[in-house]
Amino acid sequence: MDGRCCCCCCSCSCSCCCCSFCWEVIWGVCQGLPTPPLSQCSEWLSLNVLSIDDQKVLVEVPETKVMDLLSKHGFEPIAVPLRSIAEFGGANHCCTADVHREGQLESYFPHLDDLEAKGLPCQFAPYGDESPPVYSF
Repeated sequence: MDGRCCCCCCSCSCSCCCCSFCWEVIWGVCQGLPTPPLSQCSEWLSLNVLSIDDQKVLVEVPETKVMDLLSKHGFEPIAVPLRSIAEFGGANHCCTADVHREGQLESYFPHLDDLEAKGLPCQFAPYGDESPPVYSF
């Protein structure tokens, strides 16, 4: 995910855009913090969080509005001092490798799983569309 949409758990996302994928959508808030001068990040870096489990979410220390928002929706935000990496283009979610979580593996994108099982390209489709748009590079 990027700074516009992050999974908080298997049925909930925090977003500043219209990408719901059949989840409960928590509309994100922006703290309005200035980005470092050389940063390529947007103000929506506040949504670049990392879910540890269905309740715990790592959030940057100054992002108090996001922490309050997540708390109101039953999540436990954990403040992490990581703002200095924004200059390099990311935050909590971007600077992590794959995370191994306890418990059974669960897909957050069943629509993509269906496409893959049918041998179709696994690109995101707008909610409600039968197939994803074809991208040319």
